[in-house]
Amino acid sequence: MLHTEPSSQAVSESSNVAATREELDRLITEAEAAALLGVSPRTMERWRLRRSDGPLFYKMGRAVRYSLSDLKAFRESSRRRSTSDLPRAVTA
Repeated sequence: MLHTEPSSQAVSESSNVAATREELDRLITEAEAAALLGVSPRTMERWRLRRSDGPLFYKMGRAVRYSLSDLKAFRESSRRRSTSDLPRAVTA
């Protein structure tokens, strides 16, 4: 059986995929999330209080954090072709 080492390109690509996944799983603050979405931190707070309007979040003690992957999913679920389009469900 012939054993070959993975090419440096394959290793580099798998490292990039791992880095991308790691970056998407990174948690950011409410202020950072608000800036990414182009809304105020107060809007982020209102969305949390309504329990259904905003992106998913983590609550650890008093700290509120958002994952980049959840913010991306929220942003994508907010896409519309018309103002009369119904909202899409945000899934975990």
